[in-house]
Amino acid sequence: MKIKTPHFILAGLLATATALPAATLIDGFGTLTKDADLAIDNIDGNWHAVRTDHEATMTSTTLSTTRVDTVLNSHLPEAAIGRMIDNTGDTFSGSTISFSFDYNVLQGNAAVDVFLHLRGFDVTGLADWSIGSGRNGAAWNTPGSPDFGAGGTVYNLDDGGVGANGGSDEAVDGGFLNLSDSGTISGTFDMSGYALADLSDYDYLLAAFAFDLPAVGDGVEISNFSVTSVPEPSSAALLGGLLALSAVMLRRRAA
Repeated sequence: MKIKTPHFILAGLLATATALPAATLIDGFGTLTKDADLAIDNIDGNWHAVRTDHEATMTSTTLSTTRVDTVLNSHLPEAAIGRMIDNTGDTFSGSTISFSFDYNVLQGNAAVDVFLHLRGFDVTGLADWSIGSGRNGAAWNTPGSPDFGAGGTVYNLDDGGVGANGGSDEAVDGGFLNLSDSGTISGTFDMSGYALADLSDYDYLLAAFAFDLPAVGDGVEISNFSVTSVPEPSSAALLGGLLALSAVMLRRRAA
């Protein structure tokens, strides 16, 4: 029976002990604060809903929204609900971000549209704390706008683009349109080619849902929502991997 060399054992332990697991940014929902703007100066860990033309309720696992307004207007897709996360302490890192959620379309004759917005905020040069997310993701304030202040940049985490004061067309994949019945939607983004290539480069993170519900009574439930990232391997893990590889090569040479 062959005995492993001590440095091979050490290398294996180093690589195993320092491998970083996926980090969970968001797991489910929580408390919903209605009729309240969502901005850096009021981050409280809650989800926020601004508009009142849709009724929304939330539990720890499920977000449910139904259209109650009879007026069809340009802000219909902006019945949005979002949560902002403080990442100024680099709590989250990694160049890969994944999301998943289940949907269940409620009563109503028309299919519904669901828009998921994932944003990152770089506040470099920001003159004040008035940066905001507009209507929680369906629109958001941009550098230079009155509610944003000078400096800072908003990025779309799904494609790395710089956010404008846009709406549903700049959601993940342009939105998930004409949904009916129920199902699961998920996706993964490689951020390594972005201008800001790692989550640690962003001071604040935003996740928001917006909905286009064509008629009064149309509604949808979102459940099992999660957003995760895969941190970069630590230098110790890389060193351990190199030591393990060297040990294998040395053993083969000795053989």
